[in-house]
Amino acid sequence: MRTFFGFCVVGLACVASYACSSSDSTTIPGTSSGGTSSGGSSANSAGTAGSTVAGSTSNAGANAAGSASVAGSSSGGATSAGAGGVASGGAGGITAGGAGGTSSGGAGAGGGTPSSSAFKIDSVATWRGNATAAYSIIHDDVCDDSAMGVFSIGGPALKQHGLHAGFGVIVGECKPASDTSVNRWPDVKTLIADGNDIFSHSWSHPCIDGDPKNPPDACPAPPDAVYSSDMATELGKAGDELKAQTGVSLDFFIFPYDYCAPAAITYLKGKGYLGARCGIGDGIPTNPSNYSDPFNVLYEVFGPAYSYYWNDGACKGKISQYNTEPYDLGDGSKYPFAPAACITHIMSQYVDDTIAAKGWGIREFHGFHPVDDAMGAFEPISAADYGAHLDYIKGKQDAGSLWVEGPTPVLRYRFAREACGQPTVTGGNTLHFAAPSADCKKYGTVVSYLISTTDSSDPATLKVQQGGQFLPAKKLSAGHFVVDANPTAGDAVLVQ
Repeated sequence: MRTFFGFCVVGLACVASYACSSSDSTTIPGTSSGGTSSGGSSANSAGTAGSTVAGSTSNAGANAAGSASVAGSSSGGATSAGAGGVASGGAGGITAGGAGGTSSGGAGAGGGTPSSSAFKIDSVATWRGNATAAYSIIHDDVCDDSAMGVFSIGGPALKQHGLHAGFGVIVGECKPASDTSVNRWPDVKTLIADGNDIFSHSWSHPCIDGDPKNPPDACPAPPDAVYSSDMATELGKAGDELKAQTGVSLDFFIFPYDYCAPAAITYLKGKGYLGARCGIGDGIPTNPSNYSDPFNVLYEVFGPAYSYYWNDGACKGKISQYNTEPYDLGDGSKYPFAPAACITHIMSQYVDDTIAAKGWGIREFHGFHPVDDAMGAFEPISAADYGAHLDYIKGKQDAGSLWVEGPTPVLRYRFAREACGQPTVTGGNTLHFAAPSADCKKYGTVVSYLISTTDSSDPATLKVQQGGQFLPAKKLSAGHFVVDANPTAGDAVLVQ
């Protein structure tokens, strides 16, 4: 199996991948069992203090964007189908629910009393839950021997913190033909069940270029890297197998070595992918809130020698770019490893800069130190430093500064908030959505809306009832709330 995947040159960094995650919602009492199903994880991934974001919980972990869940899930079996909706199904089934609608359950008994207040729409929140910024962690090289710590350390730590991340899978390594005793698909499915965002990182991690005339040295990869123009295998087969094994929707991709050949981008678009991580910028690698190209998504790389902040703050003068390792990895490096203060700096500064920019930051990780060191992990992070980082971003999320989620839900949200437009208010308490456009259906997911009362009333609490679900609402100030609703799922009623 491959044991070396990380390689970067000046201005280029190794890539991570995308994954979806499920987010909290509540099935209204009295709805049928297909509304939310057992066995899934409903994580509190809101970007505002004390609130949870809407989506749907699903058996064995469906994507937050509403894609199908793990194949073979049962016990009420509904997966969240379409763009963020809830579908019902028999045991073990995967049932399409249209573009985000609920396929059964209705309003249900005991669904709450429509609010007697009158409301208006003020605006669409830039990020879910009215968070200041969005932030995604992505782990590359999942299923490779050099990144086994993502299963034993990364996934459990995220679950403990109530957070989700993205995981890019080298699909051919999950059950390699070279070793029939290895089957890592159950581990991948556990990540999905915990609400994480799973996506393809190719079949075998070559440098992918669709033009056979392009020489191998055009790819910024190490000299021994494999070069391939076989997009049918590395992109097509990888995606098909990932979907067959897990049921996840094929929406996001991360390129090996961050080499994004135009032909490969065209191939992904033709397969219906929504975006890819393969952007290199000149400044702080935070995506602005209105970024326009979902196939040119910027990111920041761990460790210190590959970070944008390698010669900044506590790292200044301490790091040899592309040489200094984050820790003593036992490989005989002639360079001193990074000071602890430098690691703390690069981890927090990017988050702080992302919040200041009110944009979307993506942090790329690979395996873990020391468990993956011997297998040649690229810039592994220690469990202690990873836990400290999760503590930091969880605090920012609880304070309303960050929406922490996998890259696919964030990408969907960014484009859905524009493609779907604003609802109107009818009867004072109902959010009425027009028939969704093709682009709204394409990106459809739960969107957060800022609303306020028009009759000087000040309800103490508020919830959103849409189909067979309750979705969150949070009070911001007297008469002002942020509420969640899916613009592809029909009208939503504000209830008390």
